Amino acid sequence: MKRFIWRLQPLLDLTIQREKLLRAEVYALAQDIILHRSQIAQQRAELRMKLIDLAEQDLSDRLAGQANFVKYTEAIEKKIRSLTEQLEDLKIQQKEKTEQLAQAKSSREALEEKRTEAKVQHTKAMLKHEQKQLDEVAHLAIARQIIDATVAEHTLTRRQTG
Repeated sequence: MKRFIWRLQPLLDLTIQREKLLRAEVYALAQDIILHRSQIAQQRAELRMKLIDLAEQDLSDRLAGQANFVKYTEAIEKKIRSLTEQLEDLKIQQKEKTEQLAQAKSSREALEEKRTEAKVQHTKAMLKHEQKQLDEVAHLAIARQIIDATVAEHTLTRRQTG
């Protein structure tokens, strides 16, 4: 049987590569999101710990520490806001990449379905061609048998009459 060669196979290969790349990008974005969430939680935990430390100090020490705590809080809140903005940007990027991944997956599945259909058609055509060749061989064999029987009958008739 003739080997199946699908003319759109290079397109399917590219679509599969693109899907793998997008999947890796979505994974990397998810890791970045986890990292940013962890950093935000860590900054908030540090802020809470400083507040607890400040609350546990004596009143005279606490007043001096409060000015430093306010400055520290402002710096930490600024860092948390920055991380939160980055986190939101990462979420938007992840959503876009996820949508692109869904489209790539859909394209891949459609191409694979078309490839399967083309392969089935190819197989049917090859089987039909092989069957046609077998039928021709069978017809030739029957024709030879008929010719051989006719020649034998004709030869026998000649011998009997001759």
